[in-house]
Amino acid sequence: MHFKSSVILCALYLLTSAWSIGLNSKQLWVITKLYKNHKVTEKNITQLMKEFFGIQEPKTPFDCDSNEANSVDLKKLLLALAYKDKKTHNRYYENQTLTPFEVEFFLSVFTEHANSSDQDGYLSLQQLPGVLKDLKLYDKEIEKVVAKLKVKQKKRNFSKDAYMKSKLLNFNSITAQFIITEADFLLIMLETKPEGYGLDRQQIEKFVDFFNNCRKTDSGSIEPMVIQKIFIDFGMADSKHYSKMLFKSNRSAANELMELMLVTAERSRTEHTKRGVLDTYIVKFFLDEFVSHDKDSDGFLSHEEFVSWVQLARREMFDEPKGGHPKNKDGSKTHFAKFLKMMIAYYE
Repeated sequence: MHFKSSVILCALYLLTSAWSIGLNSKQLWVITKLYKNHKVTEKNITQLMKEFFGIQEPKTPFDCDSNEANSVDLKKLLLALAYKDKKTHNRYYENQTLTPFEVEFFLSVFTEHANSSDQDGYLSLQQLPGVLKDLKLYDKEIEKVVAKLKVKQKKRNFSKDAYMKSKLLNFNSITAQFIITEADFLLIMLETKPEGYGLDRQQIEKFVDFFNNCRKTDSGSIEPMVIQKIFIDFGMADSKHYSKMLFKSNRSAANELMELMLVTAERSRTEHTKRGVLDTYIVKFFLDEFVSHDKDSDGFLSHEEFVSWVQLARREMFDEPKGGHPKNKDGSKTHFAKFLKMMIAYYE
């Protein structure tokens, strides 16, 4: 298997993603800038959701009927944007992304630490290492994050107006003005996110079986306790935070499956020694391809959508594997785990 590099980029950019999930760094930076410039009004948020995120019928999570700056709860906005299907292309293979599950979990841990100090929506630099320890970051990773923020803190010039705002927030000194908001924290977690080992054939086949047999809710999403077990197995947080991994979702199981496979590719600590491995970059590439061809955003490729992808792969992207290009013989819908299982043929 090899990409036909001379034409693959052209092929990719001709495709339009049907939807995207989670939040990437560009999206988080835009939100952070909006808040720091005190331009968080209903009009600005609605415009942001529509024009930058491609959400066609945005509903702003305002706490009150007010157009005053910063009247939107930042945590609620971040969760709404993470879970909402966005028509703009996220390009997972190009951008590091926090999935909605990760956004919800990280914000829950952040909020617990902030509330324990009677702080509404922010942490100090001194409090940050405790949160990162709870999320099982290594000491060297924590030191690197703190050192980077200290440099940023020294460069910041505090105006008289900023000083008065700090007093209103009950800070004790001018240096305490350097605060970490929910959006800042998500950017930190995004920057420290592991690249991961990808997925091998055995893991992908387990996900095929998982999707076919896992318990589902009445709304058709995966049972929260089943998802919780997957996140616990990653070892990405102290056990006292396990209850925060009981995610509530009204999304379809097929859409949640894609998210779980992406998180597993990045966070699983299983090193692969055999052939037939899709590294994280390739998993993200195929996720891009999958959502680009999933025109109705239901988490499945219809027979026609799958055939369309194979025709593109045959013509533009891949050399034919020994067993021939994949075929969806029974004409059934293809979920992401089934799709990746068929794609392994190009890597063996």
